[in-house]
Amino acid sequence: MAFAASLAELHAEASCPLCLDYLRDPVTIACGHNFCLHCIQQCWEDLQHILPCPVCLHHCPDRNFRRNTHLLSVQLWLTS
Repeated sequence: MAFAASLAELHAEASCPLCLDYLRDPVTIACGHNFCLHCIQQCWEDLQHILPCPVCLHHCPDRNFRRNTHLLSVQLWLTS
């Protein structure tokens, strides 16, 4: 049972909270939440100055996305 719980946690960490699929081209925003690059770009597409995190509503100062290579490697491992 512990293995199933750990696997469920790993799946949640490697999933985008917007599309609910495994993270594709994962990026981290200012508050620390992770999204698919395309998903967060689409979410913020029509926004100008206030960029709220879709999870915690923290106002991110800009569209400076940090590529998350660790989650990318986890995603590649999970899908192979």
